[in-house]
Amino acid sequence: MTREYWFRSSSIKLEEVTSTSMDDVLSDKDDVVNGNNTAYYKNGKKLENDDEEKEFTEEDFKSEVLQVVKGIINRNFDHIILLSGAGTSVVDDGSLGKTMKVLWNTIVEELKKDDTLFSLEELGTKTNFEFEYNENREITSDLETFLSHLQVFENFNRDPKYTNTFKKILNVIKDNVSYDYDSSKVNHPKIIELLSKRINEPNKLMVVTTNYDILFESAAEDLNYTVIDGFSFSATPFFNTSNFDWNLIKHIPNVKTKELEYKPNVIDILKIHGSITWEKEEDKIYRKPKDSVIRPIMIFPTQDKYSQSYDEPYFELFSKFQEALKRNNTLLITSGFSFSDKHITRMIEQSIKNNNGLSMLVTDMNITDNKNNGWEKVINLMNNELQVAFLKAKFSELDDYLR
Repeated sequence: MTREYWFRSSSIKLEEVTSTSMDDVLSDKDDVVNGNNTAYYKNGKKLENDDEEKEFTEEDFKSEVLQVVKGIINRNFDHIILLSGAGTSVVDDGSLGKTMKVLWNTIVEELKKDDTLFSLEELGTKTNFEFEYNENREITSDLETFLSHLQVFENFNRDPKYTNTFKKILNVIKDNVSYDYDSSKVNHPKIIELLSKRINEPNKLMVVTTNYDILFESAAEDLNYTVIDGFSFSATPFFNTSNFDWNLIKHIPNVKTKELEYKPNVIDILKIHGSITWEKEEDKIYRKPKDSVIRPIMIFPTQDKYSQSYDEPYFELFSKFQEALKRNNTLLITSGFSFSDKHITRMIEQSIKNNNGLSMLVTDMNITDNKNNGWEKVINLMNNELQVAFLKAKFSELDDYLR
């Protein structure tokens, strides 16, 4: 018998139970399931249709989940933060977005094509890195651990072939996160609109993303939204963290009151791991068209992300995120974020513990299994009756719960 959560909080558990054999059904008299061998439970009690002749269907269950979620998101929050991880860039047909596994396999194949570079096996031998393999002799080692290992070794290496191989790996990562925006495939516009409508001016939706791509920026442009991302509005935009403190207003001619009107449809975007459109020249960081950027400012997926986050502009962006988490009456929604990033997870964990006005809704395609230590820490926050809830939902279907 398998159990899968669709929603879980400290007080409410909604789960789908599927029997894999008749033995499962017979093992527990309360787990008698319908003809599809599936039943739905709320806090351990089987859900049934008011009409006893009708089955309680998956659609009925989704409606039950929807009502519980609305009880969270309809609280009239003053501030909403969307934390977006790699999963938000992955579309169902696989044409956009790269998971770590796909990225790893791509690196393997690209190095095989160039005889002037080391293969991964050769890199492992040269740097004393022991790869792990599955039964099909496919490498299963953690990509972040491997890149961290290469980065440390580079500091003591003078071999041009090694340097070129490492550069190739980083360029493969860059190339594979440079997507062309297609409004018919992504859900970013719907999410931006739905969340923005829940906030009253002068407050703005804040999108915090670890992704290097520009899907959120492209979606905002598609919607005719204005993006405040820390860069100036000049012909050659450059980064200055104080730009986040500004809002766009216009004067309303009125001699008596001097009224101000805030520009609608403005959002903040904090790209806390950098972007394929950022490049540093001398002492300034500029935002450019992605095709013109040679050395983008990006924190690559290595275990050294924590120390890199103290460099410019990451320190300023992390500080802004931390400030936002301290505000009262704030909802943090995460999507496609696994909590494997120790720095971000620690920041969120401390904010949840110390800010009673912060609520968090974690959304993911699988909220049943513990993914890593960071995910387990968030589960513990929920179990300690803090304001944390989990919703089973991919980014592509999240709008169903936000309407």
